[in-house]
Amino acid sequence: MTTPNSAVLRDQVYDRLGELIRCGQYSPGEKVTIRNLAKDFSMSPTPVREGLYRLISEGALQGEANRSALIPLLTPQEIAELKDIRLHIECFAAKRAALRGTPEIAGRLRKTSEKLKKTRAAGDRRADIALVYQFQFE
Repeated sequence: MTTPNSAVLRDQVYDRLGELIRCGQYSPGEKVTIRNLAKDFSMSPTPVREGLYRLISEGALQGEANRSALIPLLTPQEIAELKDIRLHIECFAAKRAALRGTPEIAGRLRKTSEKLKKTRAAGDRRADIALVYQFQFE
């Protein structure tokens, strides 16, 4: 039986691990284990396992033996499909932002864009992904 507290912890793991995956803190093909995640999140293995299994069931992770999971590797076809989908969504979002944005938001986006250019020039992939995420949700 899931108690309210364990459900909250499970959701925290789900949210935090999902965010870490989206922000590039884990590389494609990298293995994550319940034990290491429990240590990193300073909680018991049970809510970590439940949050991990939820991400596996949604396809955000690939389940592995020995209480672990892998960050998925995408095929060239999957990457092409995702790029096509993102192109349509991001064009729509850019149009809406241009119509609804403020000078303050535009200034923050320009600063983030400049940081992103420097990060890419330095080859820092994780910082690049984090800045792209910041830019998109500004």
